[in-house]
Amino acid sequence: MSNIDIIRTYWEFEGNKDLEGILSCFQKDATFKAPITEELQGLDQLRELYSAVITGFADAKVQIQRYTEDGDRLAVEWMIPFTTHDGKNGEARGCNVFTVKDGKIQDVRSYFNPAEFEV
Repeated sequence: MSNIDIIRTYWEFEGNKDLEGILSCFQKDATFKAPITEELQGLDQLRELYSAVITGFADAKVQIQRYTEDGDRLAVEWMIPFTTHDGKNGEARGCNVFTVKDGKIQDVRSYFNPAEFEV
């Protein structure tokens, strides 16, 4: 599986609210940093984050807009159309920089404006 296919699979699991599937895409000691988090490390902290992410919206599916890859690193621009639990629709955009190691995500650095998720 190519690195971009690993990222597509990860976001497919997220869109399907499959917590165990999401976590299966990560190395056990993976790290994650975003505007809404301190740096997280390991599957326990990622489980806590993604439990909140997948319950936060009625529907949200990441769409890859474009990406570039250099060895084990990928920069992926994304857009997420989403629906809140009270039926409001929104859209957010950002970019994640991934490091992939041995077929799993080792590190994520996510860049976005949290205000775009408030509708």
